[in-house]
Amino acid sequence: MTEIRLSEDAIRKVTHDLRGPVVNMRGFVDELGMAVTDLIALVEHHRGGLSEEFSCALLEIVNEDLSPCLKFLGQAALQFEQRIDEVPQMIDADLQEHSEVEA
Repeated sequence: MTEIRLSEDAIRKVTHDLRGPVVNMRGFVDELGMAVTDLIALVEHHRGGLSEEFSCALLEIVNEDLSPCLKFLGQAALQFEQRIDEVPQMIDADLQEHSEVEA
């Protein structure tokens, strides 16, 4: 039983330690998303002072490259965080199953 408890504690520590980088990643994705929104607004506001070619090229990069990448990263981080959250539940289910088999 001590070995099982030790394993549970180790796995819970690892899942806790994995959450930190995921939270950071989600925070950076949110921050970059706000920067993209600000950049679009800035280009739109100064569109008269920028060449049409430059404005269109910049907006294309933002809308077709940056925004989809940030969306993908945000979704991936969320999925990873959900999987991390499932680990203790899977351990509990395995332990319960193991206890039932021994009984």
